[in-house]
Amino acid sequence: MIASVFATKPPALPCDKTYRAPLLESSHALQLALTQLYQSFLSRKIDLKESTFALRVLHLAAKTVTKTSPLPFPASPRLP
Repeated sequence: MIASVFATKPPALPCDKTYRAPLLESSHALQLALTQLYQSFLSRKIDLKESTFALRVLHLAAKTVTKTSPLPFPASPRLP
């Protein structure tokens, strides 16, 4: 069902009027914002000056976000 939504209408990018930036409170949100920024820059929807500013904002936000692992660490084997 989700794939069909994206197949008909792509997600909004930072240059679009309907774009709403994700809250930069987790590493996952930062990754999403960085991906959207990257797509906007490569599709020439935003220029170098705008993308540089946004990248600096994301860099500052990354300093304040607690580092989280996307997958749990595997259990350490017990030594005899």
